[in-house]
Amino acid sequence: MTREQTVKVTTLGRFSVRVRGKALAFGRKTPLRPLALLKYLAAHRGGEISVVQVAEALWPDKGASALRALAINLHRLRRLVGSTEIVIHRERHIAIDLRHVWCDAEVFERMLDQATQAGDDEERMRLIAGALALYRGDFLSGEPSEGWIVAARERLRARYALACAAQARQFAAVERRQGTRAGRESVSDL
Repeated sequence: MTREQTVKVTTLGRFSVRVRGKALAFGRKTPLRPLALLKYLAAHRGGEISVVQVAEALWPDKGASALRALAINLHRLRRLVGSTEIVIHRERHIAIDLRHVWCDAEVFERMLDQATQAGDDEERMRLIAGALALYRGDFLSGEPSEGWIVAARERLRARYALACAAQARQFAAVERRQGTRAGRESVSDL
C-alpha cells in the first residue's frame, strides 16, 4: 500500500476495510449496500464499469430507480470511508481509484500478470510467491453466491491454481538442477 492509498480492502478469505490504518467501524447498523458497491467494484480490478451494469447487478429489482440507488449508495460509500477520491465516476462509468484504494484481489492479479511478463525465473517466482501470499481464501468467502461474486471467485481461484502449479514446476526444476548430489546425500542419511 502506498502513502496515497488511504483505503485497504481485503476480499480474499474474508472481507474487511481499513481506512488510514484503522478498521472501518459501524454504528448500530452495517451499511450493507454501500459495502456491496465497494465489493462489486473490487471484483472488477479497478476497471471502469457502466453505471447501468453496476445498478442492474446490485439492484436488479429496482428497475428504473436502480441508477438512483447507485447514486445514493456511492455517496454513502464515499462518506463511510471519508473520501470522495476512492471512486471515479465519469461519463456514466464507475471504478475504484487504485491510487487511493489498495485491494488484495487486484494486487494478486496484477502480480500474476507481471509474473507472466517477467524476464527471468527468479523475478517470476518472486512475483508468484508474493501473489500466493495474498490469497488467503476464496474471494468474498462466506458471502451470498450472487452471479458476479461467483464469477470473480472462480476467476481468482483458477488463477490461484495456475500459480500454485507454476510454483510447483519451478520448485521441481530447481530440485532437478540441484538433483543427484542432494538426492545422494539424503539417501546416505537414511
